[in-house]
Amino acid sequence: MNRLITLSRALPTPEPEITVAYTPIQLPMPGRQPLEMRLTIPAAGRDLPIVILSHGFGPSNYIPSKDGYAPLAQFWAERGLAVIQPTHASSRVGGLDPDLPSGPFFWRERVAEMRAILDQLTEVERQAPAAAGRLDHDRIAVAGHSLGGHTCSLLLGARLPDEDFLDPRVRAGILLASPGRGGADLTPENAVRFPFFDVDFSGIKAPTFVVRGGDDDPHFYAPWPRLVC
Repeated sequence: MNRLITLSRALPTPEPEITVAYTPIQLPMPGRQPLEMRLTIPAAGRDLPIVILSHGFGPSNYIPSKDGYAPLAQFWAERGLAVIQPTHASSRVGGLDPDLPSGPFFWRERVAEMRAILDQLTEVERQAPAAAGRLDHDRIAVAGHSLGGHTCSLLLGARLPDEDFLDPRVRAGILLASPGRGGADLTPENAVRFPFFDVDFSGIKAPTFVVRGGDDDPHFYAPWPRLVC
């Protein structure tokens, strides 16, 4: 029981279960250091749906992102999901030099890292013995916060001009404070800084839950009118 949870206590959720976690699971990546991640799963049960949580680009107290987002990842795992948390190589501790040509955001590398997880789920299970044979490889969702939301949007079917990153293995998505449409909607300086935000979301056909806070203002866009509901 958490006395700080008030209105959301009325939301119907399963009772929490005991969980186990494995970290660091490592997957090889061509031409660079391995991708590290955490896997958190219920201690019991089979055919566990998978959610891959893609973190944002902002500072996280200089800890690996696989070790962050604990309240969210733990909540999901306690209620029956297998949660995979990669530390993207674009992160502060991820290992890629931000001065490299594709830095500092390495947005293409983030997509490649998510695909590497999808490609190597059997290897993830091999490194996490309690998960072996218990993950449902046909029920996979992606969840992303901030820049992670952009990463997940691409896998879900959002398109850049002349580029499509859709991965049909991803069946659903959650976008948490994700960047919106770029291009002309951005301020001029941010349109130059974030050309990869110029996406067409019409290609997303999978069920996708979008969360945005009313006071969330990343200052990428011209001032928005306030909505009074």
